[in-house]
Amino acid sequence: MPTKHDQILRHPGVAPADVDDIVAIASELQDQAREKNAGPTTADLEAVAKELDVDPAYVDEAVREHARRKEAAAQAKVAAEAARAASTRRLAIGGAGLGAMLFASLVGAFGWGFVASSRIEAAQIEADRTEAALVTALDRQQSLAPQLVALAGGTFTPPAAPDATASLDVRLQASDALGRSLAQALTHLPPASDPGTSQQRLNLQYELTGSQNRISVERQRFAQAEAGVAELDRGIGATFAHLFGMVP
Repeated sequence: MPTKHDQILRHPGVAPADVDDIVAIASELQDQAREKNAGPTTADLEAVAKELDVDPAYVDEAVREHARRKEAAAQAKVAAEAARAASTRRLAIGGAGLGAMLFASLVGAFGWGFVASSRIEAAQIEADRTEAALVTALDRQQSLAPQLVALAGGTFTPPAAPDATASLDVRLQASDALGRSLAQALTHLPPASDPGTSQQRLNLQYELTGSQNRISVERQRFAQAEAGVAELDRGIGATFAHLFGMVP
């Protein structure tokens, strides 16, 4: 006598690998039906205990339910794969968009840095020019000291000149001291012995006054130029300029 397994295998469209699943589903449906109809009888329980005694009336319904569940699982798998693919596309598109944004930001930052570096460079050139003019004025003042020494007959000793490698601040301090010494010495010169000497003293006084004024003007211009460089060296543009190595 064929078993229930054999009966299920002979059912159209049933593969051997699906027998156990169909049996389980058929048993589940039968149990549900029995519970709905006041539960299984003692005879039913004895038959199930012998060989999973599933009522053939539920086999057809179990086959259809199994096919439905397989189809639902397949559809769920397809839907999950589609969702993963869509998520991957979104991530790829988002990554590309983020990359484009970062590239645009980088280009913008480079542009800001380039503009800032150009301005800083121009301001630094102006600062260097005013510094050179100030140094020239300091040198001119220093060259007047020997003339005053000659007019004083060697009785005037100017302050020691700063070393050639001295900083600008040191040279400015020496210039202030020299200016005071020259002005004081000029007022204490002995009376001129002739009109020529008197004119020389007058000319020297004019040169001393002019050199002091020139130093004052060039000193102010240099300070303004330095302040301009410092002002341009602040802000986001200057930050990018330093970041990209556009300025020293």
